[in-house]
Amino acid sequence: MLNLDEVIDELINFRENYRTFNRIYKDIQEHAWEYVAIGNGKVLGYGKDRKSLMKRYRDVKGVFIELITPPDIVWMF
Repeated sequence: MLNLDEVIDELINFRENYRTFNRIYKDIQEHAWEYVAIGNGKVLGYGKDRKSLMKRYRDVKGVFIELITPPDIVWMF
């Protein structure tokens, strides 16, 4: 189990990886409809399903995994 400082570190790293995703979004459009894993501020890999990336990069602190969608897709919740 993580202590409070480790949780804070995970969240800070996650936020930075999220920011990296937003910054490089246009550059990774060739991988539309794939998932991307970002860790330590760089792309770690791509995959067809989130679960396999989560398993592969589970030890990366604050890893961010997201589906890459074309920019013209509008999500309605």
